Amino acid sequence: MKKLVKDLREYLSRESLFGYLMHNTNKTLIFIFIGIFSILIFFKPYILPNYELKAQLILTIGCSFWGCLSYALSFLVFSPHSKKIWTKCLEIGLFSLCFAVAWLSIGLHTIIHVNYVFEQFYGYTDIPELPDNFFIVLFIYIIGIGLLLYLIIHSFDIFLSFEKHGKNDTLLKKPANNKTKLGYANSESKVRFKGKNENEFLEIDISQFIVAKSNGHYIQIFYLCCNTEFKQFILRNSMANVELQLVHIEQTYRCHKSYIINLNYLKSANTNSIKKTSFLKLLHYSETIPVSPKKIDFIQNKLAEKKKMR
Repeated sequence: MKKLVKDLREYLSRESLFGYLMHNTNKTLIFIFIGIFSILIFFKPYILPNYELKAQLILTIGCSFWGCLSYALSFLVFSPHSKKIWTKCLEIGLFSLCFAVAWLSIGLHTIIHVNYVFEQFYGYTDIPELPDNFFIVLFIYIIGIGLLLYLIIHSFDIFLSFEKHGKNDTLLKKPANNKTKLGYANSESKVRFKGKNENEFLEIDISQFIVAKSNGHYIQIFYLCCNTEFKQFILRNSMANVELQLVHIEQTYRCHKSYIINLNYLKSANTNSIKKTSFLKLLHYSETIPVSPKKIDFIQNKLAEKKKMR
């Protein structure tokens, strides 16, 4: 139980959906809660008009809470941080489990309140009974509301994804004469990698940064010193927090849950069709770097654009 609570807390501190993790999970859960609550309280579907306002609020708040918890627990099960199969299941497993858990939990929440809580704790004497087809109609409503919220969340993810890719596109479209002595476009901006301790930080020019690698509770920052000497710096932090520190840097890209790279140092990208895995190589960095399946096309497109510019 303690491990489950710890995993759930770590999940809530991460960023959200489809392995891209574009926005904060807490904000997603808040949106789900507000979305469910707003739909139920304003439209009052199905059985809600049969009850007094106080009972409506109790049922509505409960449904919103269980909807959020269903999404959180389902995402925890299919988390891209711990399940490689996530890239194959994608949204199917997440939302199937989410709908099933929400259906049962909201159904039980409603039955318990209507048949017991309202009368015993709130003194309601005339409580309308639930119809025989309650679970069937409830399932239809959960599917409908869930799909609506999913489309909004997914659209937001797509918008942020295009925005991120658009920033990266401008990097490789810069004039060829805008180069450093390494031969790559340079935004001439500083980046500050911060750890969880105040005195734990590394400040370098973005042209020096090569790759950030997650290693347990630590992040390894690999970079070039002023004399092109290869160095690394280790700090205690999460990859999600490091990604936020680089959000204003155009040429950085999170190609995998454990890696953030500098696109200017791309050397090659390959896919093993038998093992169905993809990896890339960077200049000045000897190790191969895995690439999430949904991101290999983006990497290969960037390499093709770089070749055209040479």
